[in-house]
Amino acid sequence: MDWLLSLVASVFGVSRGDVKSRLQVDKVASARHAFAWQAKRKGYNTNQIAKFVNRAKPTIDQSIRAAQARIDTDAGYAQKVKQL
Repeated sequence: MDWLLSLVASVFGVSRGDVKSRLQVDKVASARHAFAWQAKRKGYNTNQIAKFVNRAKPTIDQSIRAAQARIDTDAGYAQKVKQL
């Protein structure tokens, strides 16, 4: 997942540390949601993702739902996430 973290950070213009941090700034949270969504899509389970980003499993579940909701309503975000 390390490679995905680097890619997400680059595409969203945040640091790798930001994605794994507790920051709630929209830019960082959006990147974190995208990371969880793509990691799940690439076959990682939510427990693995949670452990990697030091979060609880329900938080990752919510991140994935948040990313999907935004993908469904924001074409720019969807394009960023799908290029990962």
